[in-house]
Amino acid sequence: MKQITRRFGSLNKIFGDEMVDFVTRGGVYRGKNFVGGRWEESAKHEEIPDPLSGKTMCLTPVNSDVAEAKRVISELAKCPKSGLHNPFKDPGAYRRWGDVMTRATMQLHRKEVESFFLALNQRVMPKSESECFKEFVVTRQFVENFGGDNPRFALRGFGVAGDRNGGISQGWRFPFGPCMMISPFNFPIEIFGLQLIGGLIAGNKILAKPDSRVGVVGEALVRLLLHCGMSAESLIFLYNNGPNTEQLIREGLDVIRLLQFTGSSVVAERLSQLLHGKIRMEDSGMNWKILGPDVSDLSFVAGQTDQDAFACSGQKCSALRLLFVHENWSKTDLLDQVSARAKQRSYKDRTLSPILTWSNQRLSTHVEKVLAVPGARLVTGGRPVEEKLDIPTQYGTFQPTLIEVPLSAFEDPKHFQTLTSEVFAPFTLAVTYKHTELPKVLSVMERVKFHLTAGVVSNDLR
Repeated sequence: MKQITRRFGSLNKIFGDEMVDFVTRGGVYRGKNFVGGRWEESAKHEEIPDPLSGKTMCLTPVNSDVAEAKRVISELAKCPKSGLHNPFKDPGAYRRWGDVMTRATMQLHRKEVESFFLALNQRVMPKSESECFKEFVVTRQFVENFGGDNPRFALRGFGVAGDRNGGISQGWRFPFGPCMMISPFNFPIEIFGLQLIGGLIAGNKILAKPDSRVGVVGEALVRLLLHCGMSAESLIFLYNNGPNTEQLIREGLDVIRLLQFTGSSVVAERLSQLLHGKIRMEDSGMNWKILGPDVSDLSFVAGQTDQDAFACSGQKCSALRLLFVHENWSKTDLLDQVSARAKQRSYKDRTLSPILTWSNQRLSTHVEKVLAVPGARLVTGGRPVEEKLDIPTQYGTFQPTLIEVPLSAFEDPKHFQTLTSEVFAPFTLAVTYKHTELPKVLSVMERVKFHLTAGVVSNDLR
């Protein structure tokens, strides 16, 4: 074991003493930015409360100074729009990235590194161990995919015959160059890691800005990649709050060639206008599932529905929001089974999580509004949890909520707006439909603005 530790580095060597102490002993972590190839302290900090206790958990840098913003953007501008590497410039970089990914894969397979990330992830975004583990495994598998020579092959171009003698058309995958990335709070390592690594191996230099509430996880991953041989010029890592980040973007409008954003549709729209469309985004989804006419595997369907809707307290852009139930299923106790499973969730085992963007008051108001729709019926939940908790009051602590509404309610434009509004919390609607009403179900989904994930439950492939 000592030989393995010497070969791969101790946790303290990879992540630093302060971060390791934060994970193993608790206390407060002081976040650091990575600019110009070095870790930097900041004079100004924002206090981030522990989601479960309300005590200060992290002090994250706040960059409100215009001169500081200009310095960061000038560092990003050192990367030309041809990127740090491309198929013609330093093509050996693809193989070097393959070596970094290979070493990172070996690190992520170490039990102590795995346990470190799981504990860190659960500290800043409390969710069940299984949810944290799935997120970590997806990230590890992604890193594995780009070991060895795979970055080069993943970025292969194309060649086709020309339309006249002597002509040929050949295309190459080129980087954008200086880019920015803003990642959300709900998947601290997965979304941050996958988007960052994908952009880096393509040759971009990235200004990475995670949600400050979970930014320490992104910082840990950057430290791991640097330990595994990533060039210090590859990226800039920055904590910041929303208003100051917008100011930073305004300073960099002529430099930032693309922004990768994951978050709310409201912020996505604002950034799209600010950047005049130089943005790739993943925002919210009014995700749906249709239960077909053939009833089977009742227990499995109920369990999967509970998981899709209420895991991580519904704080997933892929969480189930609309459940269309064929009339044949209404003859079973499906909704009662979903309700029973939802009631077993608790903050004690972290199968419920603090709701970081919706307060109890806001959720209660929305529930009342939905229940005011003619024919609406509360199946389960509908109010804050009754457990005695120390969760900060600005965070929601709401019961998993399932409300059944009639299909006809979606025909009224006013009700439609209410029933399809974005709710990033454990909140789902069940809609029973008759066999002859499938066209109406399809019409509802056609009118929904946001689409991300979907499911059809049936053993009839046709």
